Amino acid sequence: LGDVYKRQFSSSWNGSELSTDDFVLVFDNLSRIEAQAALKWDGTNFQTIELLAKSHKVAVDSLSRVWHPSLALETRQWLVDRLSGGRVEEGSLNLLFEQDPSKQMQLKLLESVLQVKNSNIQFYKNLPPGNEVDAIVKIIPDQVEIKISRGRVGQLQLNHGKLLFAPLRTGSTRASMYFKSSGPLAEALDFLEHP
Repeated sequence: LGDVYKRQFSSSWNGSELSTDDFVLVFDNLSRIEAQAALKWDGTNFQTIELLAKSHKVAVDSLSRVWHPSLALETRQWLVDRLSGGRVEEGSLNLLFEQDPSKQMQLKLLESVLQVKNSNIQFYKNLPPGNEVDAIVKIIPDQVEIKISRGRVGQLQLNHGKLLFAPLRTGSTRASMYFKSSGPLAEALDFLEHP
């Protein structure tokens, strides 16, 4: 991410809820992360933790540093293993934890949308990677959806595409893929015949 160039933070506490309204980090490479959070406390335990965050011009390769390994571990690992290079032009995150009856915090909501540019995506284990990909990546705990606006696989130019990988946490992961591309016929047939 680079060195922090500017920090901004304010919060309020009313005895049972801590709110942050304008947490902002600006880095020397002009990347920016903004967040708002609300933590509800019953005097002994947190009842809810809610986080809304946005990012601007953040390197894709830094996702593993800002996404904590304990949050939707399988989904995080899938992204870290398959998405690299380029940057997240804009990203958003909505995260909610709630206390269950046994007083343990449970992930209730994870939604993220990343607008990636010039990234590399390993679509599936035996397929050649996509390069110079511009896409919208939508993440929920058990699936990742990638809507491609452009990219390439070898000599194939991707003009449009959609990939859905689910479930990532429960059961056996399945992939659904649709591509609109142009390029040499032999390369397209090789891509289709990959195991």
